[in-house]
Amino acid sequence: MRDALGYHDVAQIRTTQMLEFALPKILPTFVYDVKTMAKMGENEGLASPDRDYIAIREDVWEGARGGRGRDAFTLAHELGHLILHQSENLLQRQGRGDPAIFCQPEWQADTFAAELLMDIRKITPSDTPHSISRRFGVSIACAKRRLHNLQRTGAHITNEPGRKFRPSS
Repeated sequence: MRDALGYHDVAQIRTTQMLEFALPKILPTFVYDVKTMAKMGENEGLASPDRDYIAIREDVWEGARGGRGRDAFTLAHELGHLILHQSENLLQRQGRGDPAIFCQPEWQADTFAAELLMDIRKITPSDTPHSISRRFGVSIACAKRRLHNLQRTGAHITNEPGRKFRPSS
């Protein structure tokens, strides 16, 4: 997705600019709307995938414009819903009980946002949550989660051949 939006060589994606300028180039029917807190309530963002529409609460939009990492992640999360949860992309749940975590839409949107905002091609074995937060413009908590998930899944950093990924604490 980074490459399709023209962010291959960029570490930090300005999510407001992405929604305003980059996304309409690859999804011409895309529309976003910044709504008041009174209209959105506790919802920071809402995606309507089959309408190519995202609504963002005004304080979240302003926070993302101002470089607040958590708000930038929220915009990328809603984009994840838009891209992943079009009716033709939905995984169908079968059987009883709770679906596996990877089948849950919120997990999918969070994972999409993390992958989009914190490009594994730009993470090094010496990175810390603080260095990732600064480089990618995300919150420290988000950077910690990304490093933890990379470690948990045994991901290898490809920009340093032969070196195994071992994040710092």
